[in-house]
Amino acid sequence: MTAAEAGEVVALSRRVESALADWHARVARQAGLSPTEYRCLRLIVRAGRPLTAGQLAQRAALSTGAVTGVLDRLERAGQVRRTGDPADRRKVLVEPVGATAGPVRDWCAVRSGLASLAEGCGDRELSAIRRYLSGWLDLLS
Repeated sequence: MTAAEAGEVVALSRRVESALADWHARVARQAGLSPTEYRCLRLIVRAGRPLTAGQLAQRAALSTGAVTGVLDRLERAGQVRRTGDPADRRKVLVEPVGATAGPVRDWCAVRSGLASLAEGCGDRELSAIRRYLSGWLDLLS
Protein backbone atom coordinates (compact mmCIF):
# COMPACT_ATOMS: atom_id res chain seq x y z
CA MET A 1 0.00 0.00 0.00
CA THR A 2 1.33 3.42 -0.92
CA ALA A 3 1.42 6.39 1.44
CA ALA A 4 -1.38 7.97 -0.60
CA GLU A 5 -3.55 4.85 -0.27
CA ALA A 6 -2.88 4.68 3.48
CA GLY A 7 -3.82 8.36 3.73
CA GLU A 8 -7.06 7.64 1.91
CA VAL A 9 -7.89 4.86 4.41
CA VAL A 10 -7.24 7.25 7.31
CA ALA A 11 -9.40 9.92 5.67
CA LEU A 12 -12.22 7.42 5.13
CA SER A 13 -11.91 6.32 8.76
CA ARG A 14 -12.33 9.92 9.88
CA ARG A 15 -15.40 10.28 7.69
CA VAL A 16 -16.89 7.06 9.09
CA GLU A 17 -16.19 8.23 12.65
CA SER A 18 -17.87 11.57 12.00
CA ALA A 19 -20.82 10.06 10.12
CA LEU A 20 -21.39 7.52 12.90
CA ALA A 21 -21.40 10.23 15.57
CA ASP A 22 -23.80 12.33 13.46
CA TRP A 23 -26.03 9.32 12.81
CA HIS A 24 -26.28 8.44 16.51
CA ALA A 25 -27.02 12.07 17.41
CA ARG A 26 -29.77 12.23 14.76
CA VAL A 27 -31.39 8.99 15.94
CA ALA A 28 -31.24 10.18 19.57
CA ARG A 29 -32.91 13.48 18.59
CA GLN A 30 -35.61 11.68 16.61
CA ALA A 31 -36.30 9.47 19.63
CA GLY A 32 -36.47 12.51 21.91
CA LEU A 33 -33.40 11.36 23.83
CA SER A 34 -30.20 13.14 24.74
CA PRO A 35 -26.98 11.60 23.41
CA THR A 36 -26.22 10.26 26.90
CA GLU A 37 -29.69 8.75 27.29
CA TYR A 38 -29.40 7.14 23.87
CA ARG A 39 -25.92 5.78 24.62
CA CYS A 40 -27.15 4.29 27.92
CA LEU A 41 -30.16 2.75 26.18
CA ARG A 42 -27.83 1.13 23.63
CA LEU A 43 -25.65 -0.23 26.45
CA ILE A 44 -28.70 -1.70 28.19
CA VAL A 45 -29.98 -3.33 25.01
CA ARG A 46 -26.51 -4.57 24.01
CA ALA A 47 -26.05 -6.26 27.40
CA GLY A 48 -28.75 -8.75 26.45
CA ARG A 49 -29.75 -9.08 30.09
CA PRO A 50 -30.93 -6.74 32.84
CA LEU A 51 -28.23 -4.52 34.37
CA THR A 52 -27.96 -2.81 37.72
CA ALA A 53 -27.60 0.95 37.72
CA GLY A 54 -24.04 0.46 38.98
CA GLN A 55 -23.17 -1.81 36.07
CA LEU A 56 -24.61 0.72 33.64
CA ALA A 57 -22.69 3.55 35.32
CA GLN A 58 -19.46 1.60 34.92
CA ARG A 59 -20.11 0.73 31.25
CA ALA A 60 -21.15 4.30 30.44
CA ALA A 61 -18.32 5.87 32.50
CA LEU A 62 -20.89 7.95 34.41
CA SER A 63 -21.47 8.51 38.11
CA THR A 64 -24.26 6.51 39.72
CA GLY A 65 -26.07 9.80 40.39
CA ALA A 66 -25.95 10.72 36.70
CA VAL A 67 -27.20 7.26 35.75
CA THR A 68 -30.13 7.59 38.15
CA GLY A 69 -31.24 10.73 36.31
CA VAL A 70 -30.75 9.07 32.91
CA LEU A 71 -32.78 6.05 34.00
CA ASP A 72 -35.54 8.28 35.38
CA ARG A 73 -35.82 9.97 31.96
CA LEU A 74 -35.61 6.69 30.01
CA GLU A 75 -38.29 5.19 32.23
CA ARG A 76 -40.58 8.21 31.73
CA ALA A 77 -40.00 7.90 27.98
CA GLY A 78 -41.11 4.25 28.13
CA GLN A 79 -37.73 2.92 26.97
CA VAL A 80 -36.72 0.97 30.10
CA ARG A 81 -38.24 -0.42 33.26
CA ARG A 82 -36.78 -1.06 36.68
CA THR A 83 -37.51 -4.32 38.45
CA GLY A 84 -36.37 -5.85 41.69
CA ASP A 85 -33.58 -8.40 41.56
CA PRO A 86 -35.14 -11.70 42.70
CA ALA A 87 -31.74 -12.89 43.94
CA ASP A 88 -30.98 -9.74 45.96
CA ARG A 89 -33.86 -7.55 47.09
CA ARG A 90 -31.49 -4.62 47.64
CA LYS A 91 -30.70 -4.39 43.92
CA VAL A 92 -32.76 -2.88 41.16
CA LEU A 93 -32.37 -4.19 37.63
CA VAL A 94 -32.91 -2.17 34.47
CA GLU A 95 -34.12 -3.71 31.25
CA PRO A 96 -35.32 -2.37 27.91
CA VAL A 97 -39.05 -2.25 27.24
CA GLY A 98 -39.92 -4.36 24.23
CA ALA A 99 -37.64 -3.69 21.30
CA THR A 100 -37.35 -0.02 22.37
CA ALA A 101 -38.83 0.84 19.01
CA GLY A 102 -37.04 3.41 16.86
CA PRO A 103 -33.51 3.80 18.22
CA VAL A 104 -32.69 0.12 18.49
CA ARG A 105 -34.55 -0.86 15.33
CA ASP A 106 -32.60 1.77 13.39
CA TRP A 107 -29.28 0.53 14.77
CA CYS A 108 -30.22 -3.09 13.98
CA ALA A 109 -30.82 -2.07 10.35
CA VAL A 110 -27.33 -0.55 10.16
CA ARG A 111 -25.78 -3.66 11.73
CA SER A 112 -27.64 -5.85 9.25
CA GLY A 113 -26.27 -3.72 6.42
CA LEU A 114 -22.76 -4.10 7.81
CA ALA A 115 -23.19 -7.87 7.86
CA SER A 116 -24.22 -7.78 4.19
CA LEU A 117 -21.15 -5.71 3.34
CA ALA A 118 -18.90 -8.22 5.10
CA GLU A 119 -20.51 -11.15 3.30
CA GLY A 120 -19.47 -9.58 0.01
CA CYS A 121 -15.78 -9.62 0.98
CA GLY A 122 -13.25 -12.36 0.43
CA ASP A 123 -11.19 -13.97 3.18
CA ARG A 124 -8.14 -11.77 2.57
CA GLU A 125 -10.24 -8.62 2.58
CA LEU A 126 -11.98 -9.63 5.81
CA SER A 127 -8.65 -10.44 7.43
CA ALA A 128 -7.31 -6.99 6.54
CA ILE A 129 -10.50 -5.29 7.75
CA ARG A 130 -10.39 -7.23 11.04
CA ARG A 131 -6.74 -6.32 11.55
CA TYR A 132 -7.42 -2.63 10.83
CA LEU A 133 -10.50 -2.36 13.03
CA SER A 134 -8.84 -4.31 15.86
CA GLY A 135 -5.87 -1.97 15.69
CA TRP A 136 -8.20 1.03 15.75
CA LEU A 137 -9.91 -0.34 18.87
CA ASP A 138 -6.53 -0.98 20.50
CA LEU A 139 -5.60 2.65 19.91
CA LEU A 140 -8.82 3.77 21.60
CA SER A 141 -8.36 1.50 24.63
